[in-house]
Formats: sequence, C-alpha cells, structure tokens
Amino acid sequence: MIFKHVADLHSISRAAEKLGCIQLNVSQQMKVLEDELGVRLLIRSHRGVRLTEKRTTLYEYAEDILKLMQDAKSTINKKMERILDHWYHTERIGGDATKKLFCSSWKRTMTLACR
Repeated sequence: MIFKHVADLHSISRAAEKLGCIQLNVSQQMKVLEDELGVRLLIRSHRGVRLTEKRTTLYEYAEDILKLMQDAKSTINKKMERILDHWYHTERIGGDATKKLFCSSWKRTMTLACR
C-alpha cells in the first residue's frame, strides 16, 4: 500500500501525509521493500520519485492485491450482514435493544474498515 501511494503521488512526503505518518517511516518502508526484493524500485530526485522502468510490474500487482482485499472485505461484510440479519430476526435470546445496538455497531465498524 505504501509503495502504491508513493508511486501514485510521485512523492514520499505526499504519500506520508496521505497515510498519516512521517516521511522517515515511508522512506524506511520503501528501503525495506527494495532490500527484500533485491531491486531498486524508485528513482529519487529533488523533484520527487518515479518508478524504475521495470518496476511497473510490482505496481500492477499492488493494484491487483488492493482490489482483491477490497473484494474480500466486501464479501465478508455482505455475509456478516446476512448472518446478523438472520440472527436479529430469528433469535429470541437477549433483548431487542441489545441486538439492535450490536448489529448497528458492527455495520458501522465494517463500513469504516472497508473505506
């Protein structure tokens, strides 16, 4: 995710700002990723950063991974909504107020997590 933000924004500092962390953390994470993969991912200059020519493949994988994560969250959310809806309408254990509070709280949590 950090890699994709840096690549999209062409800037480590803007990526850090968007992610809500400090520039040093983003720089360190990018260095760790480069060391782990054994390749240079970014060309750094005073005007920002850009992907090295052959590293666009990693960017494409990052996009695919993020889409798959979003799809998984959406699928889980839909299944849990069906389960909660079924539970709310069929179970007689506990008060209705408790069930409503639990269901609305869970839905609010999942909505925030899927953003």
